Amino acid sequence: MVQSLGLYGAIGNLVDKLDSIRRVVDGFAQLHPLASAAWAVASALYLVITNQIRTDQAVVNLAGKLSESLDFALDADMLRERLRSIENTVARLFNQITECCLFIREYTGKGFVARMFRLGDQRKIGAFIQSLAETKLAIDQGVNIHAAIVTIRVAAQVNQLYLRTLLQPDITDVYGRRSCLEGTRTSVLRDITGWLLTESSQNILWLYGTAGSGKSTIARSIQDYMLSLSRLGAYVCFERGKSTPNGVIRTLAYQLASYDSQIAESVIAALADSDINVTPIRNQFEVLHARPLSATTVTIPGPVVIVLDALDECGDAISRKELLRVLEGFTRLPSNFRFLITGRPEADLHKAFTTSTWSRHVRPFEVDCNSDETRKNVLDYLHDELRELSEPYEDSELQPIWERNIGMLAEAASGLFISASTAVRMIEASDNPFVTLKELVSGDTRLSQLDELYTTVLQSSGIQWEKPASVSRFRDIVSFMILRKAPLSDSIIDGILGLPLECSSRFMLEKLRPLVGYERGEPIYFRHTTISDYFLTSCRKNYPWSIDIDPQHYFFAGRCFSTMEESLRFNIAGLDSSYARNDSIPGLEQTILSNISPSLQYSSLYWAKHLGDCESARGASLLDALSDFLKKRLLYWLEVLSLLKFKGTDKILCDAGRWLSSSSDLDTTRFLKDARKLLNTFHEPISESIPHIYLSMLPLMRFESITAEHYSRHLSHHGLTVTRHGARKASRQLKTLEANGVRFVHTTAFSSVDGTQLVSGSDDGSIRVWDIESGELTYMPATKHDSPVSSLVLTSDGKRVISGGRDSSVKLWNLDDHSEETLGQHEAPVLSIAISRDDAMIATGSEDGAVKIWHLGQKTDESLACPNHILSVLSVAFRPGVDSNWLASSSLDGSLRMWNVADGQSKDFTLAEDESWVQTVAFNLDGSCLICGSDNGQIRIRGVDDGAVLRILSGHSGAIHSLHVSSITGQLLSGSQDRTLRVWDITTGAMVCEPIVGDGHVSSAVWSCDGQHIASASGGLITLYDTAIAVSESPYNTSANPIAIDSPLSAAIIASDNSWIAAGSTNGVVRIWRRASDGTWGSPKCRSGHRDHIWSAAKSPDERRFATGSADSVRIWSLERGSLVVEPLVIKVEFAVRSVAFSPLPGSRDLAVATLIGVAMIWDSETGKLVRSFGKFPFHCTSVAYSPDASMLAAGYWDGVVRCWDVNTGDIIQSLDPHSSSPDPILSLAFSCDGKIATGTQRESVRIWDSKSGTLLIDLPHVHTNQVFSVAFSPDGKYLVSGCWDNAIKLWDADTGESLMTSPRGHTKRVYSLVFSSDGSSIVSSSGDATIKIWDRAKFSSPAPVLREDGWLVDEQGRLFMWIPPSLRASLLWDAAQLDVVGLPFATRLEFPDRFGGDGWRRTWTL
Repeated sequence: MVQSLGLYGAIGNLVDKLDSIRRVVDGFAQLHPLASAAWAVASALYLVITNQIRTDQAVVNLAGKLSESLDFALDADMLRERLRSIENTVARLFNQITECCLFIREYTGKGFVARMFRLGDQRKIGAFIQSLAETKLAIDQGVNIHAAIVTIRVAAQVNQLYLRTLLQPDITDVYGRRSCLEGTRTSVLRDITGWLLTESSQNILWLYGTAGSGKSTIARSIQDYMLSLSRLGAYVCFERGKSTPNGVIRTLAYQLASYDSQIAESVIAALADSDINVTPIRNQFEVLHARPLSATTVTIPGPVVIVLDALDECGDAISRKELLRVLEGFTRLPSNFRFLITGRPEADLHKAFTTSTWSRHVRPFEVDCNSDETRKNVLDYLHDELRELSEPYEDSELQPIWERNIGMLAEAASGLFISASTAVRMIEASDNPFVTLKELVSGDTRLSQLDELYTTVLQSSGIQWEKPASVSRFRDIVSFMILRKAPLSDSIIDGILGLPLECSSRFMLEKLRPLVGYERGEPIYFRHTTISDYFLTSCRKNYPWSIDIDPQHYFFAGRCFSTMEESLRFNIAGLDSSYARNDSIPGLEQTILSNISPSLQYSSLYWAKHLGDCESARGASLLDALSDFLKKRLLYWLEVLSLLKFKGTDKILCDAGRWLSSSSDLDTTRFLKDARKLLNTFHEPISESIPHIYLSMLPLMRFESITAEHYSRHLSHHGLTVTRHGARKASRQLKTLEANGVRFVHTTAFSSVDGTQLVSGSDDGSIRVWDIESGELTYMPATKHDSPVSSLVLTSDGKRVISGGRDSSVKLWNLDDHSEETLGQHEAPVLSIAISRDDAMIATGSEDGAVKIWHLGQKTDESLACPNHILSVLSVAFRPGVDSNWLASSSLDGSLRMWNVADGQSKDFTLAEDESWVQTVAFNLDGSCLICGSDNGQIRIRGVDDGAVLRILSGHSGAIHSLHVSSITGQLLSGSQDRTLRVWDITTGAMVCEPIVGDGHVSSAVWSCDGQHIASASGGLITLYDTAIAVSESPYNTSANPIAIDSPLSAAIIASDNSWIAAGSTNGVVRIWRRASDGTWGSPKCRSGHRDHIWSAAKSPDERRFATGSADSVRIWSLERGSLVVEPLVIKVEFAVRSVAFSPLPGSRDLAVATLIGVAMIWDSETGKLVRSFGKFPFHCTSVAYSPDASMLAAGYWDGVVRCWDVNTGDIIQSLDPHSSSPDPILSLAFSCDGKIATGTQRESVRIWDSKSGTLLIDLPHVHTNQVFSVAFSPDGKYLVSGCWDNAIKLWDADTGESLMTSPRGHTKRVYSLVFSSDGSSIVSSSGDATIKIWDRAKFSSPAPVLREDGWLVDEQGRLFMWIPPSLRASLLWDAAQLDVVGLPFATRLEFPDRFGGDGWRRTWTL
């Protein structure tokens, strides 16, 4: 019985019975809630089923409404009479019926239960029925309506700009592409649309045919129809010479994502971990299509049509090879994604679509030019196109002749629409259409022979072929259309060619209308690709219209330079003020249109591409033009690119540099190279504000750039003074490569072939390939290691990369065909990798101590295992030369081993006492020496036979992370934790140039194979250096300055007479500067000793000693007239020291120390003996300070309390406790002369206490934005200064807590220490930016421009004063309160006039 009721009846019966039972058991406490719950669930289910049955009935009703909507067609005679007036409405009805049928097909394809969980179906059905009713009413009333139909698809807004930025799609140019004439191609269109909208096992339709057969016209008609149904997912049309396979997948993904928000979400999610623009197209397909479309197939109902038009014009057979492999993946996509692909039956395309293994999923469809329907369509097309021209002959004796000739013309076209359309344009362009038509069909002319047709068109075009000037103008215009780098309009052509109004290209283009699509001001195009082929065919050299394209390359490159020479000028947009960004200027778009002509835009963007088409050896005049451009108009060109918001300036100059590289013009080459370097530094301000090309770039860089120095001759500073103190070495840095989303680059290697590519491995598991000339990322595989890439090598041909990752895998990447494979696995993360000189063997070392050998080219399941180390294998290296079977390996267990991988021999080398382990190993070129970089910063050169140390290379102050020997010079490159790169002569042990200082710990440093570049990885950045600048001919004097000086300065003190400054740094080095008689600070004397961060420094009362404290020790340095004279006294403290302070009593030797074990101590600074310790707490003691009378020692602790100790008894006298709800750790403290204590805390606060009463006098909560690492009172106790890790320095009234500053002041990186001069007039600060700044305390209240993190100096209103490049920011002096800067070998001082920039910027240029 239950079965007969069906699901609906059965559930209804269940609900009734449960309700009855529920009422009966109402009094039973245990049963009633259970019965109620069962009834509630069953009732809810019953309601769902009821609603679904209603929805099913609504679908039946919808089907009935579809039938009713066609009742108007029952009276055929009336339909014929009314159809013309309601044609649009009827078309809308048919489209709506199609969409409704697709919905019903989708709906009924689901089972009853599945349909119950579909949301919104009833609402959609209601919308369908309402749309049908509105359309039916309009038909009954004889009204045409144009409203869109109701579709199944739910549209949601998509951020197309964001998608365009991510995917960088190719722009599909559909201008001039026409649809089929109404009433033509009906059977073809019916068959194709029917197939596209019908489910089948085939999801690709291959529409092919000969040139001119109308494939693209059919595709455009399909596009229009599917667009009207909201079923067009994507439409891409290709153009020969302009379209390449590389962008196809990204372009389709962009259009599909724009079509549907669900696809967009999936695509954006897929892009989160991938730089898709350099990913191979096969991987692009998986990331952008296979996964997103498979994920959304359930929620995107009905067919989604994707059109690829003219695939044969996308590259050539070779470049299309990979794309055709990808197209196979289309057959695996969900069946509702339907593809229409058109093209000529080129061999590679036709084979793929008809005979490949996946061709069963493809429906071939040939456009038959010889069919009766096609020939009739051509005739209909001719009648329609020539209707207006035939009107004069109607009802005359010429009409039958005209009609007969039309028929003959259709027959002569042989079913080719391109032939018919070309003939139409020719007839339309003539002054006697009747005669032209008669001539076209006279004799034995067959329009299907396109060459003959084009010849006829040109002969009768009206162009004066007998006149050389006319022929020359024709060739220039047509060759420009062929060689163009972007769409052309007549105005661009006129501007580039320099054609006056009376000779405008439009006159020639009008005559060429049969062959050229042309409307004034619009993009011009050849009506068919065969037309450009026709002009270039060598067999037509005797025709006046034939084109020798080679000299035209040189001509157009020259014309681009001429156009820029004529049009570029200073302040081309007439900008009024330098204070504002380009984007904030009102009416800027109109300003651009008014001042930058289309031809100037074209020339500015594409001159280098035209230059690249020429041979520099044959282009002497172009060399002169390029030199002239660089030295006279470069800055004006930058203005144009800035206004156009063009980001590829360096790419243009890179293209020019490649062209110039084969010339002998060294002066222009040098100038261009310098210009690229300069513009790479200033690309940000140039793109943001044009005036700062002149106000920022030139005055700041004239000291070090030949380009800036050259143009500065024409600069009037109007009161601005820029002074450079000291000497800044020529910057070795070429450019910085930055990968999106990468925090750490672990390993790098140059391509071994020509050195033009660099491969990197990152913490995101990715392998990236970079073009070092342009700095562009050129390739990144879609697949990655599952963990960071720790090491990689390249084969000698540069085609394969082998990488080891912390996911324990060893992978091989082929850079040629972009294939990937996993060679094998370790049991633990792979840390190091090496390759033998002959590429036969790969060695890998892992974290579990294992070393394995892999044989390339041999498919073996097991790798050769070698004797294990006990702990992690940090480095491996094959010995070059005849004994290439020898491998060196070093381990965290302190072992250093060489062993023979062929016979298993091994030998262990003993490390020095001060070496814990060898971090990295390498061999010299002949393999006679093993080079070992240690954790202590030393490099040892060892003999390979016995491991004897031949020489030690000293200079680094941190662990050596990278060693690499140049294959050209044999010089050694080392990279260290101390942020420096150093180049060594291995035979002498001398450094051959000054250290190269980077932005952070160096994880990898490598030579390019040609020896021209060095690449260094630090953090997430890769920096490229020019070895021509980096490596000098004379050895660097390491004894004069053994340590790189620009490391963060973490603690500084100044002599009471301001004659010297001493500072400790984060790399453990102590530096001392003496002031010269002229007031300048000389080069520092540097002493190493500490092996860790120096946190604090203090001077003795007599200033003959000073102390430094770090994690490893306290060191007391002796001074004689500001010079270090003896080795320091070393006090070994059990735990890290964070603060030191001398007793202020004259003659006292006491030194107070704060340690991280929670103990404050006093040591004898002469004997190194412990005098007293104060307490021991379970939290850090971070700072100490003596009271002015030395009777009290204040110590700050991590619990937020300052404890004041009696120096003599060791008792706590006072506890300064803010009693906050959670501890606010004390990081710094200071005593004033009147007994107040100031503290700086981790939570951004400054407090002042009375040390005797314990009263909190002033509380300044959250006055900084980071931890306050230093506080200091002025000698008279009136002022307090605080320094923070937010880079800021703030000055306070110590009595009131009032801020005494009007403008923010500080450093470019965190402030570590602060101290007043003895007279209180100046403040000395040390910073992580490697500088010490001396400030005028009295001028802190004066306003000054503020240097923001983005490099802009701005006034109090946020107006742009000047942009400062990163290399100058730390040592820049621009504020009257800044007296001096110490630490770097140079400084730049800016002295601004009372009024700088603004509307006066226009008067700065005098050229």
